[in-house]
Amino acid sequence: MARPVVLLILALVPVTVAPLPPPAGSYNILMLLPLSTKSHRNLYLSIAEGLADRGHDVTMVTNHSPVSKHHRIHEIYHKILYVADGGADVFQMLGNKSSDLTVMAENAERFAWEFYQVPKVAQLYARRHLFDVIFTGTKFNEVTFPFIHGKTFVVLDPSGIDVISSALFGNVLNPAYVFVKPTRQPRTFLQRMLNLGRYLALPQLDSQMTHLSGVQDKIEKMFPALPPVRELRKNMTLAMYNSDHCYDDSVPLLPSQVEIACIQCRVGQPLKQHLLRWMQGAGPAGVIYFSLGTEAQSSAMPSLYLDLFVAAFARLPQRVIWKCEDELEGLPSNVLLSKWLPQQDILAHSSVKVFITHGGLMSIQESIYHAVPLLVLPITGDQFHHGNMIAVKDYGIILNWKNLSINKIVNSITELIENKRYKDALTQASECLHDQLETPLERAVWWTEYISRHQIAPFLRSPAADMSFIEIFFLDVILIFFLLLFPSMWLFCNIMSSFLSLLSVRKRSKSE
Repeated sequence: MARPVVLLILALVPVTVAPLPPPAGSYNILMLLPLSTKSHRNLYLSIAEGLADRGHDVTMVTNHSPVSKHHRIHEIYHKILYVADGGADVFQMLGNKSSDLTVMAENAERFAWEFYQVPKVAQLYARRHLFDVIFTGTKFNEVTFPFIHGKTFVVLDPSGIDVISSALFGNVLNPAYVFVKPTRQPRTFLQRMLNLGRYLALPQLDSQMTHLSGVQDKIEKMFPALPPVRELRKNMTLAMYNSDHCYDDSVPLLPSQVEIACIQCRVGQPLKQHLLRWMQGAGPAGVIYFSLGTEAQSSAMPSLYLDLFVAAFARLPQRVIWKCEDELEGLPSNVLLSKWLPQQDILAHSSVKVFITHGGLMSIQESIYHAVPLLVLPITGDQFHHGNMIAVKDYGIILNWKNLSINKIVNSITELIENKRYKDALTQASECLHDQLETPLERAVWWTEYISRHQIAPFLRSPAADMSFIEIFFLDVILIFFLLLFPSMWLFCNIMSSFLSLLSVRKRSKSE
């Protein structure tokens, strides 16, 4: 059976798996994400709604205005303005892979002090013992670690598996085949050597991050009895990663490391009539979907790039649906603008040929789930990593804003449509994502309830979490081995040399 037919069947026919059994009780869950993007908030919210539907109460502390209407979800918006609703215009960071991290690092120390001055946060901290499980992140959310001291807590990483946090958890991923920077196989000797160098540098970069010491100073003044921040994060009970082996490299995980990627993905719903008519009117040429996600505003795009896209779209035989917050002048007749669009319903439609995106992980996952080739234009942060992964896996093409041109846009879109290898690779990954024993949401809910029942669950903890890198890699044993081996070899060589010299002397004596 052809892959597209299999994919259609998997999308339309529900998997016959028994639903989760009723929970043992109603649990009280706290989710702390005071520094997050909207897309990261949406990931937490997906889990929160799944838990709330099971009868659990969920409290969320965020830097975004409340959006959930579920009566069991209680959102606390801390209203600290300089980190509210995602922060700065991302196009100011264009081309700088670390500038958004720099901004967050600069804010983290100041924020650590102000966060606990918010009355609702202080009240929440005073009753933290009432929560069965606490969710938090590790990147720039160390300010929340006073909450997790002595508590059962889950680390939820919206960016996927992180080498450093995995090592802290007791699972040191092998640099022989787990690559920090996505690369094609087979890997060359130089690539393997560079990857080992990155692995060795990562723990040092993590331990010397400037914001950590500042955050630690503020937390020590407010909570002098607490252990250091770096020690607190080692005591995580469970890790949830926004990743999946279906579309990325397969890596060994502990039982307490759970992949929940595509938790937000779903089968497409019927489109509104005006969108449906527009897409059907494209005919066999199809539709290009263009969206830069929740943080990047197309209307804030520098005019240079706006003009490039407008000119490129005018040369395409396809129609274009463009998520743009403002009206644009001089648009060709094949372009439709809208301030908001039902992204997954559009991606699920058979007319969509290419998705142009900034490389946010949630958008990439939705495109893979619906098997739509990607044209990725990373702006900042981990979008570059995701874009490289897309290119390596043949799910799409990555372009650089600095070298962008009309021809590159048009030629890339044409390549993605006409070259079957992109659609074939995506169809295979999509089939894998659809063919699972349970949904990612069911997996996340089950594990949350599991640790709510078992609390700290020491039987999930790897012995390696309490070991140093020296012990894990037998560096001390290897050192002793060589220290003993070299003297032994030296002694053996000297004995053999003396013995051979003696034989040589005797032979000369006999010959004389």
